[in-house]
Amino acid sequence: MKKHMGISLLVLFPVLFIMVPLLLYAVLRMGWPPVIGNAAAARAMRNYAAQAHPEWEAKSAWAGYNLVNDDYGLDFTYGELHYDRDNGLWLVRDERREDALRSELGIGWRLKEGGELPGYVLWNAGWRPGDAEMPYISLRVDCSSRQGDPIPTEEAMREIMADHALEVYGRVAPAAAVDRLSVHYSHHAVNAEHGGTEWNIITVDLPEGTALTREQILSAPLTVR
Repeated sequence: MKKHMGISLLVLFPVLFIMVPLLLYAVLRMGWPPVIGNAAAARAMRNYAAQAHPEWEAKSAWAGYNLVNDDYGLDFTYGELHYDRDNGLWLVRDERREDALRSELGIGWRLKEGGELPGYVLWNAGWRPGDAEMPYISLRVDCSSRQGDPIPTEEAMREIMADHALEVYGRVAPAAAVDRLSVHYSHHAVNAEHGGTEWNIITVDLPEGTALTREQILSAPLTVR
């Protein structure tokens, strides 16, 4: 009996060693404990699908959690939905509708129309589970220094970030209001020193279609990751 218990403990310990950190990570990252989170995410996506895709039926009552993408996913009869949290806001990601909306609004040509972009740009649309009609639009602008540029002061860096953010925002905002904008700045010299990419990030929420201003970028909190 003791021998079997010893073997069981030897098997159980590495499983717990791996699973406990993963479970804690899921709770801290997603805000829900496992099982409860899988059920709640599935319910949210089913509620959304009932409004946006009434012909779709969920293949499971449980959503799968993707540790790599930090989101929940659920398969339906005619497609797949995802559910994740962006700075505290839970959104359903519907790739088909997002692509259709991007095309309808002409986001691609709007971004190209003003000439070369200052950096990488990501335009996304998601939906709140209870409101499948109104998309929540986020815009991310990435920019970086040129090789050999001096490291700017925070004030100078914010001005650079504001220039890039306003340039991109001005191209896409006429098509549809942006609800959240984030601008990420990376400096080559700092990256070389740290041996990896370090981002300076400013995020601005624009409730009810509030227009972005330079002052918002210059005064918003700045985080480093």
